[in-house]
Amino acid sequence: MKKSYAAGLDIGGTRTKIGLVDPNAGIVTDHCVFPTEKHNEENFYRSLSRHMTELKRRNGYTAADVAGIGISVGSFLYHPEGTIDGMSSMVDFLTPGYPLKDRVAAALDLPAVIDNDARLIGQAEALYGAGRGFCSVLTLTMGTGIGIALTTDGKAPGPEARMHLGGHIRVRETGEAPVLDGRTCYCHTPGCLESTCAAPALEAFARDALGKSVTCPEVFVAAKKKEPAAESVVRWYLTMLIRGLNQYIYLYGPDVIVLAGGLSEGFQPFARTLRMGLNASIAAKRTTELRLAQLGETAGILGAARLLSDTL
Repeated sequence: MKKSYAAGLDIGGTRTKIGLVDPNAGIVTDHCVFPTEKHNEENFYRSLSRHMTELKRRNGYTAADVAGIGISVGSFLYHPEGTIDGMSSMVDFLTPGYPLKDRVAAALDLPAVIDNDARLIGQAEALYGAGRGFCSVLTLTMGTGIGIALTTDGKAPGPEARMHLGGHIRVRETGEAPVLDGRTCYCHTPGCLESTCAAPALEAFARDALGKSVTCPEVFVAAKKKEPAAESVVRWYLTMLIRGLNQYIYLYGPDVIVLAGGLSEGFQPFARTLRMGLNASIAAKRTTELRLAQLGETAGILGAARLLSDTL
């Protein structure tokens, strides 16, 4: 008899999310969110085990109820061994060649599968969220970095995450935001989308413009309240983001672009501006819609758990 449930693990540079998924309903039934342990490997796995045990306890699940765990992580994955290309800029011990799949499986005593976070979030939104009902869905996962994923009929193009670094297209010219010109991105492309529109870049630009440190949510809230300085910052930001979105339309011709990730949670008041800015088209009768993600922080959990669909 097949097991009824799957677990999903979404490892981020700031927060980690782990949850239980009902595959028949396509929903996360329960989940935990906690700070990612960045320095101590033993404490990292101890934390995962503690939260997994708590999830099973409060939902009345036993080990026999859970088929395995899918893992979502911000790295290129080498299959089938499940080693990562590296996440050392955010988590000390997640270095190139690290056997993350096997370590998680051992720590939780569950079969494990693994893939790139942008791909998994994109698939989850395409199947269960804002991209549902569209054939070609391009999802941008926006937070500390910017990852992209393309799906066709809910499926990723190929077995490897070969386009997850697509957030490094150029959108900004030298001198358009002097405070960002000295911030060199690891991609070595001056003015790339990630170094312009990811959360650290927006916070740096806002700090320079407003004369004080602010978070991304604070900037969006202030702009919504019509505070002139914040409105100017957000207007600049949306202009840069729209440049990138139009390039993606020409590159991939998606039916819909879904903006996901923590940063996108502040976009709702400005969605009309973003939609009006999409003037690119691959053909006269082909337009690209823009939608904001619907699954929130559970998208990575749901996408990761779907990796176990063959065992459920």
